[in-house]
Amino acid sequence: MKEVKISGNPTSVTENATLAEIAHSMNPMNAYLVANLNNRIVELHRIPEAGDNIEMLDISNYHAYMVYQRSLVFVMIYAARAVLGEDIRVVVEHSINKNYYCEIFKTGFLMTPDILEQIKLKMQEVIKANMPINKHSFRLDKAIEIAEQMNLPDKVRLLKYHIKPC
Repeated sequence: MKEVKISGNPTSVTENATLAEIAHSMNPMNAYLVANLNNRIVELHRIPEAGDNIEMLDISNYHAYMVYQRSLVFVMIYAARAVLGEDIRVVVEHSINKNYYCEIFKTGFLMTPDILEQIKLKMQEVIKANMPINKHSFRLDKAIEIAEQMNLPDKVRLLKYHIKPC
């Protein structure tokens, strides 16, 4: 066991417990999305150190809501690619009052209500399957290579101007 502070309260937790396991033991009914660990927003797969300050964040928190919203974008892109093929390009243009305006590009493609329904059903399937979203870090040259392979010219341009390592 080790001692951490959860919302300012000293708490003993299992040595190798992840933030997700700690959150579940605190309140199995609350859907925490991320944690504030020593004033840094982090994923729940992290294992805190003794003495760490932890605050669990649910969707009512701005940062957690942004993680939730971005996660749904990943699910939508995954579903669109599963339905329409890997050669599509999904562009998330801008937000409009907690929503995103998106466009899908594919040669000879015309969006129909049937295609939207297929994407929606695939999204629901992915969510029901509770598929994980894993964060990966790459060297800058590798990130550019991946973006090129995925036909993401906007990302390639952005990454070429990226200063700190990915």
